[in-house]
Amino acid sequence: MRKIFPNLLIFTILLLPFLNPTTVSSAVSHTWAEQDAGNRFWTSIAITPDGQKMVATAQNTKVYISNDAGLMWSSANDSPTLLGWNGIALSDDGLKIVASAQSDFIYISTNGGGNWLESSGSGGGIKIWETLAGSADGQYYVAAIQSQNLTLSSDGGDNWVEVTSLDIKNWYSVDCSSDCSTVVAAAFDDYIHISHDKGATWEAKASIGSRFWQTVSVSADGQKIIAMYNYDNEVSDFGGGYISNDGGDTWQEITALLGDEYWRSSEMSDDGNHIIVAGDLGDVYVSHNGGFSLSLIHISEPTRPRLI
Repeated sequence: MRKIFPNLLIFTILLLPFLNPTTVSSAVSHTWAEQDAGNRFWTSIAITPDGQKMVATAQNTKVYISNDAGLMWSSANDSPTLLGWNGIALSDDGLKIVASAQSDFIYISTNGGGNWLESSGSGGGIKIWETLAGSADGQYYVAAIQSQNLTLSSDGGDNWVEVTSLDIKNWYSVDCSSDCSTVVAAAFDDYIHISHDKGATWEAKASIGSRFWQTVSVSADGQKIIAMYNYDNEVSDFGGGYISNDGGDTWQEITALLGDEYWRSSEMSDDGNHIIVAGDLGDVYVSHNGGFSLSLIHISEPTRPRLI
């Protein structure tokens, strides 16, 4: 279920094991390794809870897969080569992969990336798919689309239903709890919207304002939520963020804990203790105490593993 750096425009895949709560000791050292899967326009990456399986999308190529915690990567030969890969979700067992592409269909693999089928229920056409998120068992999915409605699937991605109870917006980011009972969606130049009944009803979080929201992340139980905005024309040229510990009822601003950045991506561990945020200018901050404090990470020169 875990996704790392959705829509972050990176040319290497940088891996930090802190997203797996069982590896806290190694995470605190803040050791990074650049995994050489090619110099590509990477758009999205997902990881299983044990950190062993990773899947990634990049523009104008196939889906890439690693089965050894990112040491070696190979393209999923049966996946289509598409210009606009933009989002990916992975079930906890590593078998179900769902990926979205701009102006195309959503594609599904049920055997860990060996074979792929387009989801005709996703409609295809001119949809500008942004991020997507799924439940741990690969049954429920939600997808963000620019200038259209959010879409939901309750049958593993075969069929998709528009969320007509919300207005058409520039949806940029979406995430959900492990069972997708809590769904959080970010609209650019609008509000954060939250559902606690798998998308049946929604509430706009006006208390933290209408902002240029870029990314949201949700813990497995749906209680901790982080929301980051890219910039703020009225207060500052730079972005900021908020954290909620009660499913979005109340929020604490974390902007003062961060440097000047245009925030692009965020992620957290299933238990909500370990958080990572990254910006357009290259800053990466991590927290190992649920966002109470955040530390700027300096990424050192990498070692290069093999590409297969």
